[in-house]
Amino acid sequence: MPTTCITVRVSNGGKHFDAPDAKRTAGDKVTVWKNHKVCWKCPDGDLEIRFTGAWPFKKGKTILTAGKNNCTDERETQDLAQTQSFPYTATITRKEHGITTPIDPELEVEPGGGNDTGPRRTLHRPKAAEEEQKAGKGAKRETWAYQGVECYVAKKELPGYVKVQLTPREPDGEGPWCWVAQTRLRGYAPLHRLRRQAQNDRYCVTIDELDAHASEGYQNQRPVGYVKMAQDLDHVPLMRTYNPKGKRYYYTTDVTGEVDPYAPEISSADAAHLLRRTYKDFPVYNPDDSYFCPTKEAARQIIDDSLVARLRYSQAAMDCDDFAHLLKGAFIEDAYNIYDVESSSDSGPSKPYAVGVVRGLDVDDRVHYMNVLVTSEGLTDQDGNVNDYSIWLVEPQSGELIEPSKFPNHLRSIGVLMI
Repeated sequence: MPTTCITVRVSNGGKHFDAPDAKRTAGDKVTVWKNHKVCWKCPDGDLEIRFTGAWPFKKGKTILTAGKNNCTDERETQDLAQTQSFPYTATITRKEHGITTPIDPELEVEPGGGNDTGPRRTLHRPKAAEEEQKAGKGAKRETWAYQGVECYVAKKELPGYVKVQLTPREPDGEGPWCWVAQTRLRGYAPLHRLRRQAQNDRYCVTIDELDAHASEGYQNQRPVGYVKMAQDLDHVPLMRTYNPKGKRYYYTTDVTGEVDPYAPEISSADAAHLLRRTYKDFPVYNPDDSYFCPTKEAARQIIDDSLVARLRYSQAAMDCDDFAHLLKGAFIEDAYNIYDVESSSDSGPSKPYAVGVVRGLDVDDRVHYMNVLVTSEGLTDQDGNVNDYSIWLVEPQSGELIEPSKFPNHLRSIGVLMI
């Protein structure tokens, strides 16, 4: 039986999780399969693992401990029928420094491995929140839809920069910190803070955005500093998320901790189900289990920024399937670029965008390739289930997003979906 050893590190004021034998690692969440042995170790101090809610293993619930650089006892994960996440507390005690560091990671257990055909997970609400609610530890968290990158800020101090704190997600919370330039430089724009009574602040960088938000009742406070409009080694994306229920905005540089757990996602099977409302069954190829759903606005931004539609058609070297794969690649590149380039890619999104390639017959019965896209604005029902998924065909040669009622005008049938 395979074993995953999760190494926890807390040196240099940061935290890092390494589990090379796991299915995947995204920030402080490690995903393993059912009937799989798991243990922990820490090279920085004595380790204590304490699960705060449900117990993920077959044996009785207990606290797992190990001395510095030693492994805890192995535990075998339960034989689950569907994916489930288990929050826990890892406490590291560095005796030589007299320091105890508690952190709150997550262990996710999936029902199978690889491209298994078992039950697939769709997002209803953040998984840690589900466990907390089952244990009676609090209310449901709300869904925040990802709207794209606003600008690029520094995550560490640079010459001529000032540290600023952005607006918190919740009124009683603490907003994220970042660094912005004090004076305007070439390639920089002012980051304006906008405020409206009883709403979260908004931030924007263009005159058009200022005018649009002024009409919504936002008042321009003042620029908090100057930000870059392109990413480099010293700057990371400042991302905008939106809560449609509370009509509030939140800005963050933390993809794994602040975007992934709150943004809508969908399984490839459910994405195919949406398409089957228009078309009959077709083969589905899905290298990933679940996908990250951006808003239509964020998807539109990625399509426009890719410039794929500006390329010249060539039947020999640049025909419809090449356009479709290039646009899919633009979404892959965007997801890859949204992380701190000085750290590992584990700090980036844990899931790819819900965009794929479709092959079918056009109205003239010729084989044609397009893209398929699933978006969500984050609207939920009373139980916290995301219920506003929208599926679009995308013509990569023009960048046009096509709504379902017009699908048959572009593809008469679909033969293959790869998402």
